[in-house]
Amino acid sequence: MGNGNGSVLYRKNEIDVCKTQRACFTSMVLFIDTSRVLHARNVKHWAAQASKTRRALRKLPTLWDIHAGNNPALALQSQKTQGDQRWERIKDIFLNGLDVEKWSEVQIKIFYAFAFCCLPLIYGDEWEQNKSRILDEWNETAAYYYALVNMARRNGKTFVTSGFAAAFFLAMEVKIAIFSTCKRTSQMMLEAVKDRIEGAFANGTRIKKQDYASVMENMETIVFTGPDGTKRIVGSFPGSVRVSIYVTKKGSVMYG
Repeated sequence: MGNGNGSVLYRKNEIDVCKTQRACFTSMVLFIDTSRVLHARNVKHWAAQASKTRRALRKLPTLWDIHAGNNPALALQSQKTQGDQRWERIKDIFLNGLDVEKWSEVQIKIFYAFAFCCLPLIYGDEWEQNKSRILDEWNETAAYYYALVNMARRNGKTFVTSGFAAAFFLAMEVKIAIFSTCKRTSQMMLEAVKDRIEGAFANGTRIKKQDYASVMENMETIVFTGPDGTKRIVGSFPGSVRVSIYVTKKGSVMYG
């Protein structure tokens, strides 16, 4: 039966009267913590309501708003953090500023997966303060720091990886290390990144070549300074996909 406030439900058996005429109460109580049961549902509901409210606030300004100096669009823009601006810059360069006429749907999905894993780096010191808002905007419940892409050969993995590295490289101060299966592959990857960077310079719609200065280029590393004077580094190195198996005296198997 209910206790009246909806938070605890319980059931108690009848009174068992002992031979000594003293009342002995034996009971079996069932507790249901409805506050915990409903917590996740409530959080999801109010998160959805908050998202609707934010979308409702993103309205175009009327002429009266503009003349009165009360411009909701400008107010919303002024609330963007530096991390928001860096992310928008990376996305804009990748989608519109490189030498690529059109990315495929799968390649765009890979780009967003890479970007999501790099959000703490993109937002820097602002990440912890804005983490819940950012995850809500990405429709995610937790941050992930690794992305696994499983694709057949000749489907554009190298191409989209070089594009992501180039957009990241051109947008903000960053150090990028790319590891490939062998030296030849790593050199091909670095050449692909160089091609995307040169393509962005040739495109000229988002990136101006005169804003960047080459500091060092060799077979493994590219170093530039950006428009803000910060250093951007991308390196491509040979790695290994070898799996070593060790069998101990006790018969256990270890992988390294």
